[in-house]
Amino acid sequence: MMFRTKWAGACVALSMILGGCKTSNNTAGVKDSVDPANSASSETARRRAEVLRFRNLFHKLGVSQGMSDRDIQKLVLMPSETFITPPPAAIAATDLDATNAAIAAQTKTPSETPSAFYQNSVATPYDDSIDIDQVFAKSGPATLIFIPGIFGEFIDKNVIHEVFTGPSVFKDTYQAKLNEVQDHAYSLTALDQVDFALGERVHLGGIEGADHKPHVQGMFLQAAAGSLETLGDNATNAATFLRRINKAFSKIPLDQCKNIYLVGYSQGADVAMDMITQAQATPEKYPFLQNVKGVLTLAGVIYGTETADDAYFNPASPNYQLAEQIKTALDHLSVPKAGEGFILASGKVVKNWADLVKAATQVSLPATEKDPGLVKEKLSGAAPDPTGFFGLFSHNLSDLFRPGLSPTQALANIERGKVLFEAVLTGSKALSSHTRKEWWASHQWPATLPIYSVAATMADPSTATTTSVLLDSPGYGTDTVDYQLVLRPAYYGLYKITQATLNDSQVLSQREMIFSELITKWNASQPIFPTHFLGIVGTHHWGLAFPNAVPTSGGIFNPFPRRVFAEAIGAFLLDPKG
Repeated sequence: MMFRTKWAGACVALSMILGGCKTSNNTAGVKDSVDPANSASSETARRRAEVLRFRNLFHKLGVSQGMSDRDIQKLVLMPSETFITPPPAAIAATDLDATNAAIAAQTKTPSETPSAFYQNSVATPYDDSIDIDQVFAKSGPATLIFIPGIFGEFIDKNVIHEVFTGPSVFKDTYQAKLNEVQDHAYSLTALDQVDFALGERVHLGGIEGADHKPHVQGMFLQAAAGSLETLGDNATNAATFLRRINKAFSKIPLDQCKNIYLVGYSQGADVAMDMITQAQATPEKYPFLQNVKGVLTLAGVIYGTETADDAYFNPASPNYQLAEQIKTALDHLSVPKAGEGFILASGKVVKNWADLVKAATQVSLPATEKDPGLVKEKLSGAAPDPTGFFGLFSHNLSDLFRPGLSPTQALANIERGKVLFEAVLTGSKALSSHTRKEWWASHQWPATLPIYSVAATMADPSTATTTSVLLDSPGYGTDTVDYQLVLRPAYYGLYKITQATLNDSQVLSQREMIFSELITKWNASQPIFPTHFLGIVGTHHWGLAFPNAVPTSGGIFNPFPRRVFAEAIGAFLLDPKG
């Protein structure tokens, strides 16, 4: 990606990094999705009906919380039929570049923009006749197991944070019991495995109805900072999370969680898919698998993202060059030796810092003018809270090469730096379309297990004379550091690469929607499997998951209604047809 300034480049690179079976009683989804006689038009009609249902669920819940129709129309958009139809050119494409180009091309017409989808939403009436309490009364609660996205260990919020902040019988009954079980994780500080109580890493929560009965039960698989469980290899992280789920259900009766869905956020979607294929290979080891009814991807990196492609497969890219320079610098760090004394050892540590700074700054980034859209939107004024994300991240890194450490400590810190950087490279490279295609080509998805998906988009790009009607939507948190310093500039960066206005700052919106027709083209032995698309929400990549990643001074956060969002998701998963 060609960035305008070094600060913008650092922010966008950071935002890229942040950013992810046996079933029972699910024949309704299979019947609709795997019937080869279904025409493209009937498949599109089915998807449209599902989008309408989720939109109606969100509206009814939102109105009950005092939200206006105008806000809801901007928070849950109404996509066109083109958007929800499997892209014919992508399915017919003979190579990955052509596939990527075809997906992007389908979202470049005037009817395929965030504002157009908002106008569709305004023109489409709501149906509030749904009895949401009855959906949960009939099926019982939906148990959502949330898998964090890449770099999630440096964010102190759970995915769909609001699910875990209110009263919950599920949490009150079982959270303490999880502390009776031990587990282990890698620690960058210890450079070894460390033990902990399971309740420290597995958080429970829920959403209850007016009658105090559970509607949604949440389980969040948290990764501790420095565990590298949201970096590195997806398959390794999937095995770790499977082990912890198994241990959690040694204390939580499975009959209390009859409707389990793995919910993968961002790269967590890819980890969730790895979890299913690993568990499917030995289902007897994972008793909870019998209650898993599907996987939901939230802004999932299903087919990869152009941002990662640019950084890892484009040698002309500044991000590619930056990664290579830092990797080389880490390989040639000066290691203090015993007996050298404080001054000499400290001098080597200072030189290490100087070499890393030089590597990070010698990449030539084009000094072009600021995007006219960003100028028009006048993004300024948001300041990071130094005790928040940046403080945590800089503290963890600054200790790696702090002057005055003993040679033994300095050597360990150099090792920490190498381990961390390699994990970042491995994890973020897994976001590329090349890596995702290889995964789909080499893994078999269960033919009867549905994958559900939710996409997101930011507002259209502004020009020197116009701004998007969506900029005042409550879904963006335009006063936050997340939006101003990271995500809105990243949106323009991805738009510059793809010319697609429908993107959430990290991924093109259409690439967040699962099409089994495309997967079967990459894997000839893969049968068509059921897929469902809930809709496209008006927020950015981070907003649908948590109130902020980088805390903003003054306590400002993104007000996207994630509690309403989660309850609407739960109701849809339990009853997608109505």
